[in-house]
Amino acid sequence: MVYTCNICGEAYNLQAAITFHRIPKNKGRREVWLKSIGTKIRNFKPPLSAKICSQHFTTDSFYLSIDGKRLLKAEAIPTLFHITRRRLETYPENENDDIYENLQHENEANPTIMAVSSTVTTQSDTADEIHNSDATCETLSTSRTIVPQTETQHLSSETRQNVISIDEENSQNCNKLRKQLQEANARNAMLQQKLTCLQQKNRRFEKSIKKLLTLLKHFYKRTKCYQKMLVRYSNKVMNTRI
Repeated sequence: MVYTCNICGEAYNLQAAITFHRIPKNKGRREVWLKSIGTKIRNFKPPLSAKICSQHFTTDSFYLSIDGKRLLKAEAIPTLFHITRRRLETYPENENDDIYENLQHENEANPTIMAVSSTVTTQSDTADEIHNSDATCETLSTSRTIVPQTETQHLSSETRQNVISIDEENSQNCNKLRKQLQEANARNAMLQQKLTCLQQKNRRFEKSIKKLLTLLKHFYKRTKCYQKMLVRYSNKVMNTRI
């Protein structure tokens, strides 16, 4: 699948050392991103699957993972919007002038964005953990394995193939784990159903046992009465013979 930036139209290229990051699905984080983009691009209404390339983030918005991947930080916000005239030709004519006018100051500091960022970072710890987890998952699902561009120029095609194969292997492992989890949940549901049936049978057996015990007690009482009557009758017969 070829990824394309919904802001500048940049297409995915392994040698370009550019990563693509999906706009967060989390409502709070998504509003922060859209508000930041909206300060430069008017009427920006991306689809749910929209992606933004790494050219729109500052260098301190990324960090290197243990395996060499450059990942986007959870609190990162797009603040750089540098679109050339060549790329603007892909937009409708009635929007070219507005967009270019909004993007003339591509690297200037934006106080509105900084205010929004500080507001988000001062939320409760629980909300931060949820936002961080969502943003990290979004980045891991869409980013590609890269290294800085100076090092990428020296990588051989064999090394790139090895990196891609490792990424594919990780995806296969995730699919296997997901399948195993689904199977475990299905087995758990089946065992829960069997347990419920056994509990119902056990309750029915307990009721039957109680009924039998009641009948035995009643039978025992009647037997004792018959025994007493039999003894009395025997004594009476013996006395009559004497």
